[in-house]
Amino acid sequence: MRIVHCSDLHLGRRLSPLPLVDRRCLETFRRASFLALRNLVDLCLAEQASLLLIAGDLVDAWDQNHQVGLRLVGELLRLEHSRTQVFWVRGNHDAESRIISTLLLPSHVHELGLDRIESVVVEDAGVVVHGRSYPRRSTFDNLLAQYPNPMPNLLNVGILHTSADGAVLGDGYAPCGRRELVRRGYQYFALGHSHTPEQISERAAVVYSGCLQGRSFLESGPRGAMLITTEGAAVVSIEHRPLDAVRFGVLRVAVDRTETLDAVAEAVRRAVSAASHAQRPRRLVMRLILVGLRGVSCMLSIGPKRRTAALLDASWDPDGRIWVDSVWGEVRGDPPLTVRLDEMWGPRVSV
Repeated sequence: MRIVHCSDLHLGRRLSPLPLVDRRCLETFRRASFLALRNLVDLCLAEQASLLLIAGDLVDAWDQNHQVGLRLVGELLRLEHSRTQVFWVRGNHDAESRIISTLLLPSHVHELGLDRIESVVVEDAGVVVHGRSYPRRSTFDNLLAQYPNPMPNLLNVGILHTSADGAVLGDGYAPCGRRELVRRGYQYFALGHSHTPEQISERAAVVYSGCLQGRSFLESGPRGAMLITTEGAAVVSIEHRPLDAVRFGVLRVAVDRTETLDAVAEAVRRAVSAASHAQRPRRLVMRLILVGLRGVSCMLSIGPKRRTAALLDASWDPDGRIWVDSVWGEVRGDPPLTVRLDEMWGPRVSV
C-alpha cells in the first residue's frame, strides 16, 4: 500500500520579493503553491495511493481570497474516483482562516477531530487514522496526550500539527516531546508545522514532511511530500518526493583559477546552463556564490557597475528557468570571508 504525507501547503502565500522577472516566469512564481498542489495530486494518482495525509496549514490565515479554497477543492476532486482517501487536521493557520471555515470538502476528504481526538478505521486498507485539529490558532496544549493507544492488527497512523521539542524555534504550538511521539507506538506519525523534511527518530517512523513549496531562501532545497510504502501493519520505506514548482537554492561556482572578468563570466555561464538543464521543468531562484581567491579578487578590482552588468549578462538563462537573486564572493578561511559582488539588479516584485 502507498500513503502520501504532506503538510504546510500555505496556499495563497506569496514567495519572498524576487528580482524583476519577465512574463515567462511571473505567472509560475505567482501560482507556485497551486502548481505544487497539482503535483501532489498527480503523485497520489500515479502511485495509486490509498491515503493522503495532510498535517495542517492548508492555507494562510490572513488570505481572504476564496478562490484559494475553490482551487483546493478542485484539486482534491481529482481524487474522488481514485482509491485515495484524504485525511487532514487543522493547523494554527487553518484554525484562524475564514476560507477553511466556509469550505465544503468532497466526501472522500475527512477532517479529523475538530473538538476532540478522532480515530477512523479504513477497513479495506487495514488502517486506522488518529488525528486532532486545532480548535483555535493559539493552541499551546499538548494535544498528543489525547491520542489513544494503537489498535491491534491494524496499521496505526497519527496526524499532528506540532512543534516537537521546539521544532520551530521560539514556537510552542501544540508542543510535545519526540520521545513521547515514539512511545505512542504508531507505525507512522505524520507531522506538520516544521517546514523542513525530517525523520525525527531513528527508532520509529515519526516524520515531518516539510512544506510543499519553499517560499524564500530560508526554505532552500527540494520541498515536497513523503511517499510511504507499507506491507500489512509495517512501514517498509519512506521516501521524500520533491513537488515544488519553484526552488530556492545556492549555486557555487569555482573561480580560484580565473584571473579575468571574461573567465569568471564564462564559469558563471556554464554553471547556470548546467543547473538549468538539471532541474527541468521547475524554476530556480539561485543565490550565486563565486568561490576562490583569484576570481573574487579579480571581480573586486573592477568597478561595481561594470562587474554587475557582466554578472547579469553571464547569469541570464535563455530558457527563463533560472533567476539569480544576488551574487557573492567567498574566500576560503576559518571562518570564510564573504562579500557581495553585485549591486541590486533593479526593482523587485512581490509574487
